[in-house]
Amino acid sequence: MITVCDNAKENCPVFIGDVKQRLHIGFEDPAEATGTEEEVLGVFRTVRDQIREHMHQFYREICL
Repeated sequence: MITVCDNAKENCPVFIGDVKQRLHIGFEDPAEATGTEEEVLGVFRTVRDQIREHMHQFYREICL
């Protein structure tokens, strides 16, 4: 199981199922972004891109 924001790490520690490993990779929560619609969208896109890069890196290091 991979959590990607500190809020999820702290508030969602229980997962029903067979969890063999837990990994936390913290990112800024884009839901807390403020500003114009364009600025908020920019924050969401930045976090999206960061998550994509970290997941690709994780896959390359762990799964290959």
